[in-house]
Amino acid sequence: MELDRLCEARRKLVNQRTATTNRLQAVLKRYYPQALQLMHEDIWRAMNLAFLRRWPSPQALQSSRLATLKSFFHKHGSRSADCWEQRAAVLSSLVALSAEEPISDLLEGSVLVNLLETLNAAITRYDSTITDLFEAQPDDQLAQVNALPGAGPILRRACLSRWASSPTTVHAPRIWLPPLGSLR
Repeated sequence: MELDRLCEARRKLVNQRTATTNRLQAVLKRYYPQALQLMHEDIWRAMNLAFLRRWPSPQALQSSRLATLKSFFHKHGSRSADCWEQRAAVLSSLVALSAEEPISDLLEGSVLVNLLETLNAAITRYDSTITDLFEAQPDDQLAQVNALPGAGPILRRACLSRWASSPTTVHAPRIWLPPLGSLR
């Protein structure tokens, strides 16, 4: 019911974030492929979005000192010496694909970064609301769902929401587990 609708809405937001991330990745491949090498693989993460806000183009990145970049990554929790060596190698060989900053790509990239930040905030709000509703469920239902081996918080919430929406059909976990692809 309510929990089920919230879980479904959250799934839709995660799907939108995935589509937006794919669009941003395509834009970056066009004019700034080095950014993809410098960032964590999940482009939608806060560190990567902050990186793109601060250095939206290879031209902007070329004017930065290595110490500034190292400080940025350390501040955002990326302290691996191996990762830094790989990043330093990319930075030392950085060549912009064009002398001019491509205005259309910069604008599209900026809009997509804004969208991702908005989607991240919305997903966080849904997570909080869903967690509150999940924890307010009767103890016997929570005990059953929490007993599922290997189920993390998102799977447990999805299972409970499915179970709560049709409790009379639940006789075995295989009946009420949501499809794996719907849990992102």
